[in-house]
Amino acid sequence: MHVRVVKPGVVDLGLVGFDILRKVRMPREIGGDFLKVPVEMREDATPFVRDYRTTPHQLTLGATLSGKSMFLRHLITGLAWQSVAQVGIDCKRGVELAPFAPCLLAPAADPAQAADMLPVLIRLISERGRADLPALDE
Repeated sequence: MHVRVVKPGVVDLGLVGFDILRKVRMPREIGGDFLKVPVEMREDATPFVRDYRTTPHQLTLGATLSGKSMFLRHLITGLAWQSVAQVGIDCKRGVELAPFAPCLLAPAADPAQAADMLPVLIRLISERGRADLPALDE
């Protein structure tokens, strides 16, 4: 929508008759470093590059049709060529992550699979990072 003041008390409203975000495409060549992944486009048409070395954790929330699934797709494919292990918990019973199962070391598509996977991940994080995490039985 474009708004233009014509004269005091008169405003001209112009509406865009199509979805300008429908055909947004990520650039083919961005060139990323290890654990830096272009995941979405900003309003100014520049890619937002997520740097997991700087900020290793993330929780993605948003309304329906806000771009969470597209963010996830770009993240998985951006990390697929890198030497990292990816696991995924699909809260939609496999709908979101099924196409990316070959890229994932351990996909979980239901609560039981997720419950089995999480203690193993916590144990690996504890062993590799020597993090002070609570014991699994506490």
